[in-house]
Amino acid sequence: MGASTNIAWKDAGAKAQVKGILEQFGWETEDMGVAAAARAIEPLCMLWCIPGLLKNDWKHAYRVLRPQAPHVPGRPGKPRSYPGSLHSCFIAPTPL
Repeated sequence: MGASTNIAWKDAGAKAQVKGILEQFGWETEDMGVAAAARAIEPLCMLWCIPGLLKNDWKHAYRVLRPQAPHVPGRPGKPRSYPGSLHSCFIAPTPL
């Protein structure tokens, strides 16, 4: 299970390039829209810093979790997210 990182910018081409680079490092990206969304994203860094400062342990990350459709026995393929489901609201620590 990898980690998630949020990106926000007005230039779709630039976001695509950043997404490609982050995926090479094994990170999932969450597109949060335009640059103004960064104001809401930046406080998430404080959540990352708290365990590091309290325990001097910086080997952790956060991941966006999505509800998964149940796996149907005998049906090939991975479970998928429910269409139209709410997501990007659950963040769980993920050891690196």
